[in-house]
Amino acid sequence: MRPIVLFIVMVLAMPTGLSSFSVAAQEAASATPAPRITGTFSIGDRSLSLDCLGAGSPTVILDAGQDDGGAPMTALQSALAEDVLTCFYDRAGTGRSDPPPTWPRSARDVVADLHALLVAAKVPGPYVLVGQSAGGNFVQLYARTYPDEVVGVVAMNPVPPADPWLTDASSLMTEEERADEEAYFRGELNVEALDWIASSEQLAAAAPPPNVPFAL
Repeated sequence: MRPIVLFIVMVLAMPTGLSSFSVAAQEAASATPAPRITGTFSIGDRSLSLDCLGAGSPTVILDAGQDDGGAPMTALQSALAEDVLTCFYDRAGTGRSDPPPTWPRSARDVVADLHALLVAAKVPGPYVLVGQSAGGNFVQLYARTYPDEVVGVVAMNPVPPADPWLTDASSLMTEEERADEEAYFRGELNVEALDWIASSEQLAAAAPPPNVPFAL
């Protein structure tokens, strides 16, 4: 088993005290297979794409890196779906999802979209959130915004906070590199126009992480 899959399985196995982790719940979920949740779902003024595979609780939500949509998560989804319901989605403006109404976007915008999508698609909780790179930031903020929905978080290689990164790393960069890095963090040099300065401030100001397995 690949290390990251093993690590996530370990998080899934950690005790939480929630009945949804019980063997009885797992057996009930597998006894009556539900229709596969896949397609595009309206979140009001636009639609987002979601693909879920497998069965069993808790549900794993995969949040991919920047600009790629959810497709890079398919191999991880397939491995985890052998045990639990596992979903990935395309953030606004990527994959099969509609573009957002405004640019640039912040982590708060992305989290609000994901929450609305899970409600619209009726994806059962509780959730273990697994994010890579940009997704690693978003799953952290989601858990701190909707703590009652989340029973575990795995944030892999998240984007570093703008503060202190831009200050501490700038002395190691050339003038051109520094300008590019600052533009990137303002959302000017990434396809999704993600404002990492605002996103970093939002994460810093958010409530503390919930008392669940929370791995960075």
